[in-house]
Amino acid sequence: MAPAKKARRARKSPKQKTIRVVKSDAVDYHGALAARMFYDPCGADLGETVYPGDRGYVSRFVQNVSAGAAASQTVVACIFKPGNGVGSINAGAFGPSTLTLAYGNNSMPGAGFLVANANKFRCAGYCVTVRPIASPNVCTGTIHFGVVSASALASGTTTYDTLISYCTESVAASTALMQPLDVKWSPGTFDDRYSPTTTADDDTDRNVILICATGLPAATGLQFRMTAIYEWVPFISLGIVNDSTQVKSSVCDKECILRELKRKDINWWWSLGRKTLKVASAVATSAATAGLPGVMGTVMNFIK
Repeated sequence: MAPAKKARRARKSPKQKTIRVVKSDAVDYHGALAARMFYDPCGADLGETVYPGDRGYVSRFVQNVSAGAAASQTVVACIFKPGNGVGSINAGAFGPSTLTLAYGNNSMPGAGFLVANANKFRCAGYCVTVRPIASPNVCTGTIHFGVVSASALASGTTTYDTLISYCTESVAASTALMQPLDVKWSPGTFDDRYSPTTTADDDTDRNVILICATGLPAATGLQFRMTAIYEWVPFISLGIVNDSTQVKSSVCDKECILRELKRKDINWWWSLGRKTLKVASAVATSAATAGLPGVMGTVMNFIK
């Protein structure tokens, strides 16, 4: 009798490996809050930044200033460098004459507080609301503006024509009178670094807000309302310290946040009048893709 044949064992197929695709640009909960501070510095709830390094305290500062109201002045040039907390404001008669960029902190929101209390600081959101002072029936001129690398605008002499050539956008002054112009700051490569308040700092790759208005009615000028959100670390002598072991909770960095804002609205950094915050709401929605549906209600309360 022939021996019984052994049953053939089923051949196992090679074990399939599961490959997980991780979306590195997903905007998480804390990233969405940081995006709101960039997008709406005036109304955003304060939260953590997405900057590297130790965390500081986050505070909002506001200051109003006007320029160009002296006799014969028809042009105003303002440069705001939030990363260093300094700015330069000039006004005069338009022409080939030069002007001097002399950066100082006397016209920057929170400057006095930061100099007195902060060992170092960095900007987490900044906007300038611009409105002509002239009456509607006589308001003339053009407001040019842009976000420019600070390397192009070092302290020293320049001309109004040169400043205008750096601007990327413009609106009629009469339009900005009826619908105030909001220009928001977009940080440069070095702007996620802390800036010291007592020593000079490298601003090669910091960004500034540049605003240059021409053809204004003489002796009227512009009014600026500046709002800044700063993350700052106090002097140890104050008896207030920050925990240098703390790091940001978000996996996002500023490039991730700025890329998402730009994707939602290429002109997210400026607006006329009250603009519906659709961009920031869309950024919050992105948090759901990061596996955070449970906190979406809270995020939307911040972002709407």
